Amino acid sequence: MRFHVILMLSWFWLEVNGDTCPAIYLRYAKQHTFCLPPKSSCTILRNTVTQSDKEVILREHNLLRSKIATGKETAYSMPKASNMLQMVWDDELAAVAQKHANQCTIKHDCKGCRRVKNFGVGQNLFQRKSPTEPSQSTWAEAVTDWYSEIKYFRRNR
Repeated sequence: MRFHVILMLSWFWLEVNGDTCPAIYLRYAKQHTFCLPPKSSCTILRNTVTQSDKEVILREHNLLRSKIATGKETAYSMPKASNMLQMVWDDELAAVAQKHANQCTIKHDCKGCRRVKNFGVGQNLFQRKSPTEPSQSTWAEAVTDWYSEIKYFRRNR
């Protein structure tokens, strides 16, 4: 009889948490962003990023990263990068970021709340209210807006 109770509790736990929150995320944070349901007051126009969007996002990021890596960013006394690799798209990271966007809250979540399997991540936020879906120019604007935070960079002393 005891075996059935334990089995039933285990099944209940899997049923409640299995599809909505993979165990790996619960190890990082009890309220991991991937595990949060969309905010009910949030109207989501689209919760996917097209292949074309991904290409724009990566191209814009890598152009600006290259500017730093090659020492061509002169406005903010940025050091040249010795080994700045090009960014590539990470589907897991994108899924966690989308879950954060589905909260419709323009504030940072906890560091462990956004962690993914292969690495910890920082976070940049961009908000643009619009009754229409984002266009490629919106993605380029978002990357440029994020890059403007370079002025807050401080070298380790």
